[in-house]
Amino acid sequence: MAENCILSIVIPTRNRLKYLRGCLRAIARTDLDGAEVIIQDNSENHEEVRHFVESLSSPCFHYYYDGRKLSQTENSDLAVSHATGKYVLYVGDDDAVCGTAVTLARAMDCFGVEACVFPAAIYNWPDLIAAVPGSFTLKYCGNISCTAIRVDTQELLARCLREGMQNITDLPRVYHGMVRRSLLNKIRERTGSFFPGPSPDMANAVSCALLAENCVKINVPIMIDGFGKSSAGGMGRRKLHRGSLKGNFQLRDDVEENWDPKIPKRWVQSAIYPASAVTALKALGEEKMSAELDYGVIAAETLLHDPAGFREIFACGLSPSAYGKMIFHMTKRTAQRFLVRRKPDPDRKILYDRIRIERAAELQNAENRGAGIQEAFDRLFSVSEADFT
Repeated sequence: MAENCILSIVIPTRNRLKYLRGCLRAIARTDLDGAEVIIQDNSENHEEVRHFVESLSSPCFHYYYDGRKLSQTENSDLAVSHATGKYVLYVGDDDAVCGTAVTLARAMDCFGVEACVFPAAIYNWPDLIAAVPGSFTLKYCGNISCTAIRVDTQELLARCLREGMQNITDLPRVYHGMVRRSLLNKIRERTGSFFPGPSPDMANAVSCALLAENCVKINVPIMIDGFGKSSAGGMGRRKLHRGSLKGNFQLRDDVEENWDPKIPKRWVQSAIYPASAVTALKALGEEKMSAELDYGVIAAETLLHDPAGFREIFACGLSPSAYGKMIFHMTKRTAQRFLVRRKPDPDRKILYDRIRIERAAELQNAENRGAGIQEAFDRLFSVSEADFT
């Protein structure tokens, strides 16, 4: 393993070597001294994956294989269990990581920060662009001057519950976030998993929000968020991330056993996210917080994104007031589509030229140079300490 490893980058993968190649090549070309990369493979043709990882001849890459039938959560648990770094960053096999990841881990370690959230550059793979014409290739951040702020995780979690747990927002998490390994261990000790729910990212985010005592948000992209045609994000862009829970290879066979009966049993983010939140709350003994969940918003968003699930929605047996909220929310969201226009962000650069994800990482790495992550942490905690004197 990497000597004095400060950061573990974990990448669970299954049957997606076409993306993993680009992901690992981009990481191999990035200066990540002090980090290790864990590839947890559940592919059917694992020899091809193993040979590719070996061909990169990188001492920081560590390949693990498990041939059992695994859900996404189970494969993710295995990936994190192999991590030896003080901090962990979980990325998808169609993503990439910037060199500032190690800088961030070291800054967090200086001040005992348990979790940090940050934005990401967005990269659309060629197969997704072909399926969704007009999509950009890369949207990345420029003109970066790092700022760091504290995140009140309890208040943020309560707000997310009131909004139906539809978005992960700035909740602390290991997926597309950075978390201290000791905090992840605490979650597993109490729940039996680093990801106690059917959606690993949301289940871990809720758990971290409940247990983290020191969380920070910065404005420096630490990774490239990749969207491939067959990824969950890419399927969402193509309006295919929906359908029945039964027979979905990403989910455990017993996924419906602990499912909240007031949440539609559909494989769509608007239902999976809140169901995962409820499962995580139960696992951590905070089931009472589920009372804050807005089931009307969940029903509305599920119907908007997965109209075929209307039977499951009405099978939830919601109260008349919840159905009233559903109708109100659907009306509001429909109006927003026509009336609300997003303002352009002058610090976001957009490319439509076809480039590889390796080049996308190089462009964001160039923008990140001199961002001053350590200095931003110094300012944040020097001000915080002064407040107490």
